[in-house]
Amino acid sequence: MKILQINKFYYLKGGSERHVFSLSRLLREAGYEVVPFAMADENNEITPYSRYFSRPVSLENFNLKNIFKLF
Repeated sequence: MKILQINKFYYLKGGSERHVFSLSRLLREAGYEVVPFAMADENNEITPYSRYFSRPVSLENFNLKNIFKLF
């Protein structure tokens, strides 16, 4: 089974990322295929799935009307 792990960052930035990496490791050890998804960033861990990552998005001036510009 494939499991999609989604987080804003794909590098160790804080507790959220540490949890995602730990959970991903445990899932792989249990036999699952883990697929990461995050924003593209030069600090990201290397993964063959990085080509699918979204472009960087700043949420500082987030406007719900502009959400469709992401796609």
